Amino acid sequence: MAGAFDRQTEITSCLSRMREALAKVSTTDLTWLAETFEQAYPAGRTLFICGNGGSAATAAHLVVDLSRTPGRPAGPRCAPSPWSTTSPR
Repeated sequence: MAGAFDRQTEITSCLSRMREALAKVSTTDLTWLAETFEQAYPAGRTLFICGNGGSAATAAHLVVDLSRTPGRPAGPRCAPSPWSTTSPR
């Protein structure tokens, strides 16, 4: 059947693109980011997580994850805040 959708080929292609993208991620930058977030918690700092369009949804989800992370030691929490083009000003 001409033009039929080949799900397995599409999944294989998607995974290949993901592997290529992940290979470009800097572990140095991720380490810096993780350490920055970890230092923000005990200091009571505010993290501004920004996004536009679909990235705004990702930012909002990250804020929820940072706010409700189980297993984090008791103590002061940082105040993450999602910012998007639809945030009230």
